[in-house]
Amino acid sequence: MTNIKYYIYKIIDIVTQEFYIGCRKYEGNPENDNYMGSFGENTWQPNPDNLEKQILGIFSDKVEAYQLEEELIHKCREKFDNCVNGVPTPAEFFIEDKSGENSYWYGKTRPKETRDKISKSLIGKGRTKETRDKISENSSRYWKGKTLTKKHRDKISKNNSRYWKGKKRTRETREKISKAISGENHHFYGEKHTKETRDKISENHSSAKQTQCLQDNCCNNKIYNSGKKCAEAHDMKSSSVHYHTSGKAANPKFKFV
Repeated sequence: MTNIKYYIYKIIDIVTQEFYIGCRKYEGNPENDNYMGSFGENTWQPNPDNLEKQILGIFSDKVEAYQLEEELIHKCREKFDNCVNGVPTPAEFFIEDKSGENSYWYGKTRPKETRDKISKSLIGKGRTKETRDKISENSSRYWKGKTLTKKHRDKISKNNSRYWKGKKRTRETREKISKAISGENHHFYGEKHTKETRDKISENHSSAKQTQCLQDNCCNNKIYNSGKKCAEAHDMKSSSVHYHTSGKAANPKFKFV
């Protein structure tokens, strides 16, 4: 069971005495969180070496944490000139369900000009290995013991088919993908399937379908449990049996039943 906490923190510049108040979600003990705020060009820009962090409160309840944060920021903005917080975002923004039809972007799309700007700004940038590992770890934790419903899988498949209809990846893109998942980068590098898994793969393969011999004076049109069994009985390769069952042979000797 995950130990999610919400905590209100105060970042102080010990030189100028300016301070910022925020609320953050953290898994585990917030005292161990090294987060020291994220300040952009258009916001507070303190010297990172002068910053000190205080934890003002730890909560299990998300609603209580964000409501108290909003109340604190309002009071500090009124009483202290050295509070650098802007007008606080209403706590409801963090609390309400923003999925589906409740999302601001539901049924909307960004104009092409905006999408091009976003795309251009991301060229040449990539996530660090640490970030990728963290995303992978969180994703694995979320999906542990879960599976997508058939309806969901069908929807993904349909959307993928629609997106790729009439499109092809460039040779350069295919080579990049190949390089990214080859050798030590491959998720199964250095691993081996167990015998049980190999047997399951073999069983689920197309050659596992019941196969009937069509040759006269051979085995009385016997039906075999799989193409592999049929191939073994006729001292042939499975690929040879598959050639006949696939419809490629002019005079097929075997067929699936």
